[in-house]
Amino acid sequence: MELDLSKLYTPQPKQHLFHSCPADRVLYGGGRGGGKSEALLWDAITQCLEYPGYTAVIFRRIYDNLMGVFRERLYKVPPTLGHWNQTERAFRFVNGSVILLRAADEPKDAEGFQGNEWDGLYIDEIQEFTQNMITPLLMNLRGSGKVAAEIKPRFRASAWPWGIGHGWVREYWISPQPPYTVWSPGDDEEGNALPSRCFIPATIFDNPALLKRYPGYLQELRDKPEAERRAAFGDWDVYEGQAFPEWRKERHVVEPFDIPPTWVKRGGVDFGTSAPWATYFYAEDPSVIDDHDPNLRRVYVFAEFYQKNTDAQVQAKILQSFCSRQQNLFAIQLPPDMEVKSSVNRGVSPADVYR
Repeated sequence: MELDLSKLYTPQPKQHLFHSCPADRVLYGGGRGGGKSEALLWDAITQCLEYPGYTAVIFRRIYDNLMGVFRERLYKVPPTLGHWNQTERAFRFVNGSVILLRAADEPKDAEGFQGNEWDGLYIDEIQEFTQNMITPLLMNLRGSGKVAAEIKPRFRASAWPWGIGHGWVREYWISPQPPYTVWSPGDDEEGNALPSRCFIPATIFDNPALLKRYPGYLQELRDKPEAERRAAFGDWDVYEGQAFPEWRKERHVVEPFDIPPTWVKRGGVDFGTSAPWATYFYAEDPSVIDDHDPNLRRVYVFAEFYQKNTDAQVQAKILQSFCSRQQNLFAIQLPPDMEVKSSVNRGVSPADVYR
C-alpha cells in the first residue's frame, strides 16, 4: 500500500534534522511553539510504519495533557493504517505496530512499568520529569523482540527550559556539547560505548506553520514575565525560581585569566554536611569602574567547592590546602550557624574545627 501522508505532516527543517539524527538519544526543542509534540508523534508513526511489529510509547507527566495533545492527532491518521483503542490508550497499526500513550506523575509510576519491552521511547516535555523517573523507563528500552534484531532502541524527547527537570536536562544534553553535535559520554564499566546524544534546538521561529495559524501566539510569549519569556524563547540559562533572573552567560562568564597578585581575594562558606557544602572564592579588581561611585568594584568568582556528605574537618582540610597556594587571600567568612556547638562532637562547633 502506498500512501501520501504529506497533507498530515510535512517536517520543517529543524524537525527533519530531528528525524534524521543518528544519535541514540536526541532532545528536540528548547523553546515554546517549536513543533515538539508534532515531531515526536510523527517520529513514532514513521518508525511504526517502517518496521512492522514496532512498539513505541509516548510519555507525559499528566494523562489529561497527554490525551489532549496526542489522542486528537492520532484520530487524524487514516483508518487504513490502524485505529485508536481507548481502553488500551493505544493506536494499533494494521502491520502489528503500536503506539502506547502513558503517563508517570511520580517515581513509583515510572517504576510500575518494569518488565515492559519497547523499541522506541518518547518523552514529551521531559523537563517536567526528574532524572530518577526517566532512568527506570529507559530500562524497558531494550527491544520488543519483533524488530529488535533489525534496529537499535530509539529514545527521543522534547523540552523547553522550565520545570523541575531543567537542571538535569541542561546538564545531560545542553551544556556538554554545542547543538547538532552527536557525541558519546564515554564507555561503561565493561568498555562498551555509552549511548550517543544530540540536542536539536528549535523555537517558535522554526515553526512558521504555527505562526501562520496563530499569529497572536508570538505576542503572547513576549507578554510573559521576563524569566518565563526568556525560557519560552529557548534560553537555558534561566529557570523557574531562579535567584538571579538577570544572569546572562554572555555577560557574566569570562574567559580564564591570570589574577594579578595584588588583587584582594576573599572566600565565603555556606555550611552543610549531609546537605551540600559550598565555598566560593572571589577576587576584587581594584580599578574604579564608576567615577560616581568609587567604592564600586568588579568582583570575579574564581574557585568553587561544592560537595555532599562531608564533615567540617574534611572541608577545612580541603580549604586549607587550597588557601596555602593563594596569594593575597584576605579572609574566609563563616556564617553564624557554624558557631553552634555540636552535642555529638564534645561541644565543638564547625567554626572551631575550621579555625
